[in-house]
Order: sequence, then C-alpha cells, then structure tokens
Amino acid sequence: RTQSTGNWPSWFGKSWKDGAYYRTDHKCFAVEPNATSWCEWYKNSEGAVLSNYNVKACMLTNVEASDVLFGAAEDARSYSLVPGFGGQEIDQGSTAVAFAQFGSGTVSFFGDVNHETDTLRIMSAIARGI
Repeated sequence: RTQSTGNWPSWFGKSWKDGAYYRTDHKCFAVEPNATSWCEWYKNSEGAVLSNYNVKACMLTNVEASDVLFGAAEDARSYSLVPGFGGQEIDQGSTAVAFAQFGSGTVSFFGDVNHETDTLRIMSAIARGI
C-alpha cells in the first residue's frame, strides 16, 4: 500500500492514493480514440494487452489521466464468489496499472495481486517499448 512505505508516490512527484481492492474489468486507456495516456505507443508494442483486462488488484486513485494505462471500465463491477462482494460499483478513476514519466525514465504501478498472465504481458510490452 502507498502509505506502508512512506508514501512512495511522492518520491516521484505523484499524488497517487490507495484505492479499492477488487477483481474487475479495466480498459486500456492508450488505445482510446482520444487517448490521454502519454504512452500512446503502447498499443503498437509486441504482445500488448489491448482488450479489457480483468484482474484482482489493489487499485490506485488520484492518478492523472495521462498516467492511467489500465483503469476501471465504465460501469465496472466487482467479481467475487464471496456473498456481498460481487457486483459492487467500482469508482471511475480506479487504476490497476499506472505508468508515468519521471525525470529521464518512468515509474509504474501494477496492482495485480496474483501475478496473472496478462499483467506479465503488459510489463513485457512496456519494457520493450521504452
């Protein structure tokens, strides 16, 4: 969590905050027709995940639109077999993968808690594209 290590986002000039912890659908903001993501090149990266990405993640909030690579899809709901946890609304702005410029490099956040294949594909595409 962002506070457990001394508010690490601030080390990179970011105001990212801890958000919810759910499995839900996230869309890739780099492929939107009017993409605000600074890494628009991501959509052309080999192996990039471009479709909705369903992941159980510790999400961030307060992420600038240009830094959201995968954020909650419109009308996103939680997935869970636990009674009462499935079907909950996910706040717009909830971010599973943030990717930002910092100095002459980048900083990224992957909220995936299960090391899912699509997360590894996203990491790999980012590493090849930088």
